[in-house]
Amino acid sequence: MRGLANEFPEIEIYLENTLEQKPYIFEKTAKALSDVSALVEVNDLDSARRSLEHLAGVFPGLPEPQSSDVPSRILDIGIALTAERDPDKLLDMIVDTAMSLTGSDGGTLYIPDGDVLRFKISKTRSRGINLGGNGDAPDIPPVPLCKEHICAYSAITGKSINIADVYSSTEFDFSGPKKYDALNNYRTKSMVTIPLLNKSNETVGVLQLINAQTNGVVRAFTAEEERIIRSLGSQIAIALSNMRYLRELNEQMWSFTVAMTEATDHPYKKPLSMEQAFSILRGMADEGKIELRLVNYLESCLSEEYRAR
Repeated sequence: MRGLANEFPEIEIYLENTLEQKPYIFEKTAKALSDVSALVEVNDLDSARRSLEHLAGVFPGLPEPQSSDVPSRILDIGIALTAERDPDKLLDMIVDTAMSLTGSDGGTLYIPDGDVLRFKISKTRSRGINLGGNGDAPDIPPVPLCKEHICAYSAITGKSINIADVYSSTEFDFSGPKKYDALNNYRTKSMVTIPLLNKSNETVGVLQLINAQTNGVVRAFTAEEERIIRSLGSQIAIALSNMRYLRELNEQMWSFTVAMTEATDHPYKKPLSMEQAFSILRGMADEGKIELRLVNYLESCLSEEYRAR
């Protein structure tokens, strides 16, 4: 149960409410919770979602709390995140999804790079600002990894921070948001900053949302919204980790592929394209210099996006 609660606390809340209403179903519900938790921990989100839907249908007469659709929405989002292979689309989807779930006007995704956090996506809907969504890095100076900055503090400590009004807060250095406000005729008020932690508890990103709104009126982020984004953050971290792993694997396989082409003379100029490299390797296989299954294995390791280089 603890694994699921860490990943999706809203699911536990829903099931606890269910148990309070119908105590006699404790055994079946506890077993279902355990099953879903195991599926989440191995990132089988599709099966987890189906299990939750089955659980909800076992007792159709049960009233559901208002936020009962949140677990399914988070699971659906998690499935979409893990299925997306285009890095730019993935990062853009992350920020859009978090903003949508909380009614935020602004959102920023930071990625750690050495001793700084680099801006990867930055959006402000009311100002029509959408930076980084097309793959071009926003032309914004990186944030030093020091605890004076709220996003860096979150990255270093692994803690989420919820600020009702940055102009009334003295906890952090908010000179960056205030400078942004002055340049864009904006008013940053509420802010929530969530660290994106992988399974090794390493920070792979930081998500920051600005100015939660209800009917156009800026308000503070609620504790419930913070929990929702933390739940989403675990799936974002998995997606980012998978993306980084795939990129590293592709680089390794490509380096090995190019190194093998050096074993023979070829008419191509460097750097080789993917098509040229595998043309050389298949020719070597035809000549019996290497096994064709090795060529096929190398090609299968490289993603479709990487083959297009």
